[in-house]
Amino acid sequence: MILFSKKYGGLLTVAAIPVLILSYFIAKIENEKYNLGAALNILTKKPITTFTDVPNPPAKEFLVRQAPVIDEATFTPEDVTRTIKKAVENILKGFKEDEYFEFNSYLGPNFVSAYYVVLKYLNQVGTEFLPSTRLDEKVLYKILVTTQYPDGSWANVVDGSVNFGDIDTTIYNYWALKVMGEPLDSPMMVNARRFILSKGGLRHANCLSRYWQTFFGNIKWSENIYIPLFIFGDGVFGRILDFQGRVAQWVYPHVLPITYSTYFKVAKDLGSQFELKELLFENAGKPLDDPIYAYRPAAENKVEAQPGEPEPAIEKILLRIIKLGYRFIETMYFDNEAEYMGNLCNGRSWETILSGIALNEAGYEGTEIVKAAKYLAKKQRLNGGIPYGFDFEYASDFDDTAEAVILWNAFKGNDFFEKRIEHANSLLFGVQNDDGGYAAFDRERQGFKPIEFVTSAFADAAEIWDPSCVDVTGHVLEGFGESGYNFTNPIVKRSIDYLINVQKPNGGWEARWGNNYIYSFGAIIPGLKKVGYNLNQPWIRKSVSWVLQHQNLDGGFGESPLSYKSEKWCGVGISTPTQTAWALLGLLEIKRADVMDVGDSVERAVQFLINEMDREGKWEDKSVVGTGHRPFLMMMYLTYPRTWTTIALSRYQRYFGEGEVELETREIEREMKMEMEMEKEKQHHPFVVEAAGPVPSPTQANANGKVNPSSILEKITASVIVNGDNDE
Repeated sequence: MILFSKKYGGLLTVAAIPVLILSYFIAKIENEKYNLGAALNILTKKPITTFTDVPNPPAKEFLVRQAPVIDEATFTPEDVTRTIKKAVENILKGFKEDEYFEFNSYLGPNFVSAYYVVLKYLNQVGTEFLPSTRLDEKVLYKILVTTQYPDGSWANVVDGSVNFGDIDTTIYNYWALKVMGEPLDSPMMVNARRFILSKGGLRHANCLSRYWQTFFGNIKWSENIYIPLFIFGDGVFGRILDFQGRVAQWVYPHVLPITYSTYFKVAKDLGSQFELKELLFENAGKPLDDPIYAYRPAAENKVEAQPGEPEPAIEKILLRIIKLGYRFIETMYFDNEAEYMGNLCNGRSWETILSGIALNEAGYEGTEIVKAAKYLAKKQRLNGGIPYGFDFEYASDFDDTAEAVILWNAFKGNDFFEKRIEHANSLLFGVQNDDGGYAAFDRERQGFKPIEFVTSAFADAAEIWDPSCVDVTGHVLEGFGESGYNFTNPIVKRSIDYLINVQKPNGGWEARWGNNYIYSFGAIIPGLKKVGYNLNQPWIRKSVSWVLQHQNLDGGFGESPLSYKSEKWCGVGISTPTQTAWALLGLLEIKRADVMDVGDSVERAVQFLINEMDREGKWEDKSVVGTGHRPFLMMMYLTYPRTWTTIALSRYQRYFGEGEVELETREIEREMKMEMEMEKEKQHHPFVVEAAGPVPSPTQANANGKVNPSSILEKITASVIVNGDNDE
């Protein structure tokens, strides 16, 4: 016993120290204040994230909707030229304020439905906070009536491959209609209610949908999301977890207010018109004349006075924030091309970048390209990054940054843009993840077990992390290649190794920001080609074979967002112009490099794009192609069918057609000299590089795999920016 004590006593003492420290801090926590019992109860409940009700995809014959079956391509060079010219015209329509492009994106009218109900809850229309709202109840009602599926459901955005929606979107729209006064026994409401109950009812909605219901008393706070408030504090737990510094940048602004409102258990009784008792599964069999559904007016609103007096300065700031918040929402929801469709985020920079690249690829030499490039230069952050758009200025988007590099390289040799390129690349060299991939906004925010535990309730509604993405990595490679870095560069090589390591057994890659395997193919193959990588590799040929198997009978490509829920939907969906362009971008490089026989797949895809333009005068996606949070929330980008398609078709014209299209352009030299004289930079841009680790300088880079790239716009650079105007 004495020997045991001597041998292990010290070890046991050391092991007990962290336990004692942890016990001490737990004892210091006020049980009632942090409701640890509720925390344990909710944290141990796993959210419903299994997708057992995903239907089988239809046969290819059923994926042909409007476009004709294409057995062989019949287009002429004139058809390609005509289509590209029309595409350029459509892009130029989005040029705003004589400096940027904007087409908008949206997440669905259900967000407007939620806003409608929230306005009733806050009851501030006509006050100093919100003097008036542009939300027209009749317009919203008409949209909801005309977009409901036959089974009673709604989808946040259209998936053209199926004819059903989801429970969460349906709950929001049902709720708004009920508040509007739509009779519960109307066919629209009966069908919606039947659909919701068939999916398990209100409690089987995702955590964010249930969260909104708690404010109205339809779901108990004790049944919903719980994140301990103390993890956001300055105490030991808060510093260890470092919540804000570990999760994706979009998470913290949502989770913090959710945590606070949960702590205070905010609720308001607005009466039976706002109740959703009929959507609870236990009430499924009760008739609508049951006493529990009887009319009940709103309860008197009792506000408990908080101790102390509010600080005048803080009160003034809060009032201003509320006013600005209303103004921002009203503008986003009702003052653009996507009005009433749930436009939650402005991607002005991203849309400007893609539009500029597309116009450049098409051979357009108008001043809009230069103005767009200069606009992005103004938006470049101190660390070299480019933000996604308006109100995103606080965050560098690595995808946007890489694509901006591609656009700026059109002005190769100009000092003004060379500085921008070098600064952007210095950031990208420093933010590569340890696995070799690139995330969207931050380096190494790919997971942390303690936070995974406390945020597990969000697993059915949002993505908490900002992981390496194959699509972003592919675009970064293309940007590096445009800048002259090739596959021998150590950072480039690590990214290639990452792509090899994460390739799926079927040969594809799951994308993060576009839907889905087709998007990643269109990002990776051009990126590899641009850095000089030999595409004649087994792993590349495997990916090409997978894509060729999924070309639709109309020559196009499509992929349903259900591919994020089930592998059987990967690469399957009605053809869209955007997804056809993504597939074409990869296939063009394979065909050009003569890696393998791709048959007439390229020509049939080109024929599809020409047919779509001829029929409608524009390219428009009839099915969603973008993502918000996989697989729960998809996003429709109105800029994608205008830009990616133009890029792909222009590359086809340059690779296999008659070269660049002769486009009518403006008097660039005269106009740009006048503009640059008026807008001459007066101050130097303060470059503050925040990259981690050494960054190869331009002189060192040749030894690290840098080559001399060509520039499509070299012939006009001198006339675009005169020598005296390159100083910032």
